[in-house]
Order: sequence, then structure tokens, then C-alpha cells
Amino acid sequence: MTRPVGRVALLGLLAGLVAVAIVATVLHDRAAAPDSLQRQAAERMASAFPVLVSALEARGHEIDARVDPNRTGLIGEEFTVLTTTVGALSAKRTSTNPAFASLIVGWLRDLDLQAGDAVLISLSGSFPALGIAAIVACETLGLEPIVLSSVGASMYGANRPDFTWLDIEAILRDAGVIAHTTARASLGGEGDIGLSYPDGGREAALAAIERSGVAALIEETAEAQWASKAAFADSVGSRALINVGGNQLAVGPDGHLLAPGLVTRTGVSAERFGLIGRFRERGLPVIHLLRIRDLAVEHGLPLDPIPLPSP
Repeated sequence: MTRPVGRVALLGLLAGLVAVAIVATVLHDRAAAPDSLQRQAAERMASAFPVLVSALEARGHEIDARVDPNRTGLIGEEFTVLTTTVGALSAKRTSTNPAFASLIVGWLRDLDLQAGDAVLISLSGSFPALGIAAIVACETLGLEPIVLSSVGASMYGANRPDFTWLDIEAILRDAGVIAHTTARASLGGEGDIGLSYPDGGREAALAAIERSGVAALIEETAEAQWASKAAFADSVGSRALINVGGNQLAVGPDGHLLAPGLVTRTGVSAERFGLIGRFRERGLPVIHLLRIRDLAVEHGLPLDPIPLPSP
């Protein structure tokens, strides 16, 4: 005959079940809720948009709702004298999702980095939203971003002659959105010395660098440019590289073959993959932000979202 359960034992059993349910709920909430630092980075990135829209309108530019429906201020024009290569409008709009700042925070925290460590950010003007995301992510984690930027941009990037990446970062620094801006600026384009610009492009890029007051990194030949760029990258003691866009010397001739995100592929040499390869040859981690549609799909982010998701 089965012994009846006493009242005390029954109460103990019920209490245990309630405790298990509470623990399960807490664990579920922790797993489902975004990390506070990731949320903070996303919110900081989103705060850049109204600042940039105001700055653009103050310069006499109108936000075309057909091109920049989310009013980010980060979608440029199709062709200008600073347009270096083709680019997809949908990829540029996808890159403005503040979730990319959260994604970079997550990657950086998976690396063996300490507060105060230097991280080199090599970027072109092609994806200014991701440049902001990279800087914000580093600053949120207490890392020291050292920015190596080039002025040129692909279609719909930061290609307005009066609103280049150098102008964008200066506006955001003055507004308190970011604290770090470019340490060295190059021209971009073919050879990273502006060889592929249309008429007037090289002059516009030089004017942007002079206007910014940033130290220029411009040599006479592509070979000399690579030597100077690599030497600067080596000199700053960075513990990781974040590459944004397709600067020719940053990605090398085979950069299009690299999957986006954390670069784990073997055999990535400087000869074939530029600065990315140089870092990997030294065993240093690289985050590669290109092929944005692939990156978004892999991490469950919406393509060309209208409106943008909330941070």
C-alpha cells in the first residue's frame, strides 16, 4: 500500500517546483534580453542619425526619402567625383541598422582583449554607418580605437564632397556621439592614392583631408603607400583589426573571397589580403565588415529594413 504524502512533504515539494520555475524563468529572460553594453552601443549609433540629418540640411542637402527612407544621413549619392566603385543601395541601407554596433561588441568581447587595448579600425567611406558602429563598439568596451580611413567611397557611401567620412566623424565628435576620429587619412581609390577618381575627385579628397586637419598618409606610388600604411599599422600596437569596406590596401587583391565577420580562414597572407592578411600572419584577430547582405542574413538581421529596428 502506498504511503500517503504528509502535509509538510507536500508543501516542500510544491516549494521546490516553484523555485525551479523561477530559476528557469530568470535564465530564459537572461538569454532573451540583449546585453546592456550591446544595447548601449546600438543606442549610441542610432543617436548619430538626427545629428547627421541636421548637419546635412544645414549644408543645403535634402534627405531623399526614396534613397534614405529612414533618415539616417548616412546614405550618399549614386555618383560624385568621390565615387570609387559600384555599390548596392540596399546594402548601404542594411548597414545602418544599429544592431551592427551590438554585433561588433559581441565579437570584441569574444577576443582576448583588455580595457585600454588598441584596436585598429581601417575603413573607407563606403559604409560610414559601420565606421560609426565600430568606433562606438570599441568605446563602449573601453578599448582604444585607432582609425585609419580613406576618403573615397563606393556608390551611396559617404561620397558627397562636403560630407565625407572625415566630415561625418568630426560632426559626431563635436556632438559627443563618438570620442575618437581618424589618426591618418588616405585618398582611397586605386592604389589608395586616388588613381581611379574621375576628374576633380583627387582634388576633392585632398580638400577634405586638409579641411579636417587630420594627418595625411599619401605616397607617390601604390607600393610606397602600402609600405607606409603597413608601417603605421605596425607602429600603433593594436591587438586586433576591424576592417570596414573595401579599401584596396586593407583587403588586398583577394579580399572579396573572405567571408564577413570574424576571419578564421587559414592561409590569409598580406600579399593576397592586405592589412587583413598582415594581422592574421601575426596571429591577431580580424573582424571583416564587407558583403553586408551575407553578414546580415547569417546573423538574422533584416535586409534593407524600413523602418529601422529599434535598438
